[in-house]
Amino acid sequence: TALGLLPVAVAAAALLVPLAYLVYIYDVNLWEDAPVAVVLGVFVVSGALALVVSLFFFDWVFAAEFQEFAAGGRARSGFDLGAIVVPLLVFAVLLPVVSEVLRNLPGVVLARMPQFDDMIDGLTFGVAAGTAYAAVETLVLYRAVFTSGELRTTEGLAGWIVVVVNLMVVKSLVYGTSTGIAVAAFSGKGEGYDGFTAFYLRNLGLACLANVAYWLGVRLLAYLPFGQALGLVWGFLVLAVLVVRIRVMLQAALLEAAVEDAAKAESSRRDVFVET
Repeated sequence: TALGLLPVAVAAAALLVPLAYLVYIYDVNLWEDAPVAVVLGVFVVSGALALVVSLFFFDWVFAAEFQEFAAGGRARSGFDLGAIVVPLLVFAVLLPVVSEVLRNLPGVVLARMPQFDDMIDGLTFGVAAGTAYAAVETLVLYRAVFTSGELRTTEGLAGWIVVVVNLMVVKSLVYGTSTGIAVAAFSGKGEGYDGFTAFYLRNLGLACLANVAYWLGVRLLAYLPFGQALGLVWGFLVLAVLVVRIRVMLQAALLEAAVEDAAKAESSRRDVFVET
């Protein structure tokens, strides 16, 4: 971004988190029989959902509202809540909720399978779905950078740096952690998956609320001086809350996995003893 190579910067920033996550999954070999193929499938399905939803909201149905919304923030023409209330409801409330529900689908489907019904599986699939969705949404939203024909730009690079960090990196982490929390709650603790329980609905509500809070802050702060920088700070605050929550879920998931591994090891030792 500092060199003005915006197409490279946007593509790299959009793909940074999901690619790093995929490498991590391959490295830890979470599932010995298919460590990458399952998560890669989640990436593909989530990316396809992101493509359709992004085109629907930004191009096919609400294109005029989004252009007016974005132009108002860039022009700093004054904050008029009445003029932006409809775009705000669409792009900062409706779209985040719809996208969060859709990001849950791949993980929820997999969590219903016996080989993927542990909480750590649900958390893994949720983070994968969220980061993949964020990457494709970013590429669709900023595709003008790739179609403009200009490889290098020299203006507004400071603003672009903030945009790259916030809307392409912090956003990916917000999406990934929120969806990871929700799908992990669907998997639940103990043998089998818990399903659509009150615990899952509460955590899904938390995930939706975090996404709405993130986008409301980013959209509204864009009308203030240094609004992009303030939006970046706001994104980090929302992410911090989600990280604390997902850390609790991760602790429970790891304890569950440790108990199951110990039980399997004990069962294996008993079987060997009986055979002997």
